[in-house]
Amino acid sequence: MAFALLMSMRQFGIDIGSMTLSRHSRELHQRTVEALTAVASATTPLATFRAITQAKMLLGEEAEHYWPLIECLAQRQGEMAHLRRLADTDELTGAGNRRAFEDALKRELARRARTGDEMSVLVVDMDDLKLRNDTLGHSSGDHALRTMAQLCMAEVRTTDVVARIGGDEFAIVLVGSDAAGASAFVERLRQSIEMTYVADIALRASIGLAVASDSLCTASELLAAADRNMYADKTRRKAGRESRRSFQPPRREEAALRGRELEGQSETVAA
Repeated sequence: MAFALLMSMRQFGIDIGSMTLSRHSRELHQRTVEALTAVASATTPLATFRAITQAKMLLGEEAEHYWPLIECLAQRQGEMAHLRRLADTDELTGAGNRRAFEDALKRELARRARTGDEMSVLVVDMDDLKLRNDTLGHSSGDHALRTMAQLCMAEVRTTDVVARIGGDEFAIVLVGSDAAGASAFVERLRQSIEMTYVADIALRASIGLAVASDSLCTASELLAAADRNMYADKTRRKAGRESRRSFQPPRREEAALRGRELEGQSETVAA
């Protein structure tokens, strides 16, 4: 970052090393370096805006002299931030990608180690994606994946992270969520998913939850635990579907016909 700032200043004919006290006081020299470094180090549009505002305040009348350089640095940081977003975003769904998830998970685990704050991880696996692709086409499968990502992102807070980490698998980092809060989130998310239809077919997902603890304190351990719980959820839900299929309630027409037959038998017995 310091090298990029130095090169940008030289591009505009500014050499910090050649600044003399006859032109700038030591205090102004320090303010100039601080202001330009803040702009060059900003990583978000909001941070860039704040850095530019601060630069104007620090430099005072000198801000006009440095304004072309400030604009250049701000534009460069905007371009770099855009590239970072592209590098961390899943192209199909707009959610984060595996890299973004792993970075967020490591960052929050490090924060938990410092502060003791709670955090949880969810693995969300969309059911029957292959069947949907085979029967309705990959465009329907892609639509379902995008919808699943939107449902997950709609339920989380701005501090949480949603990422697509595999073909039909998403992961969510819930910041500051203990077991009770994360479990309530799972139920809300499941309800939201199962109320949603794509191409007249309801979405379904298996969800696994893992809460960080002294025994689950690394990224690999936490993700593996959430993955195991997701497969356990998938097994339970599959068993439930098979159980429901073993008893097929009669269709409305068949039930009505059977009812008339029973009424006729009753009348015959009464006679």
